[in-house]
Amino acid sequence: MQVDDMLSASFQLLIMGMGTVFFILLLLFVCISLMSVLSPEPASSETAKPAEANAVRSSSTVSATMVAVIQAAVHQYRTSSNR
Repeated sequence: MQVDDMLSASFQLLIMGMGTVFFILLLLFVCISLMSVLSPEPASSETAKPAEANAVRSSSTVSATMVAVIQAAVHQYRTSSNR
């Protein structure tokens, strides 16, 4: 095989590969555009709950004794030599 034949074959493969990629991307673009046109509009904002309404509220309080116990445990862990 001559160099000219090899260059011609490589150019044909290049064009065919890039054409295939271009066609697939074009098809993907058309499909996404079609889906955006056919999809229904999102629900109105009146029915959507605001973010503050979904917040978790804690009704329990931690006693002062429990805070002292946790602080002591953390202090003991930090000062221990075998961590």
